[in-house]
Amino acid sequence: MNAENAIITQSDKGKTTVIIYMKDYTSKVQSFITENNINTLKKDPTNIYQKSIQKVIKESNLVINKRQTQYLIQKKNPQHPILKPNSNYVE
Repeated sequence: MNAENAIITQSDKGKTTVIIYMKDYTSKVQSFITENNINTLKKDPTNIYQKSIQKVIKESNLVINKRQTQYLIQKKNPQHPILKPNSNYVE
């Protein structure tokens, strides 16, 4: 396998392990990015969205009671997902 430039990774569906050529893996990732119109962001927008959602929740006091509001706007530290291959290179 070292001459074939293959990687071992988890399959898209199910809990199986697959061996795939690196060029095929790269091609699938690029196709996914292109087909789903994925772009790189200059800045993580999570905090902006979180503040906006919290504001709407606080202003919805006729629909959402105080206890629910406190639960929904807990101080959590959301972060963007980190995309990295979950694979082992075989050389």
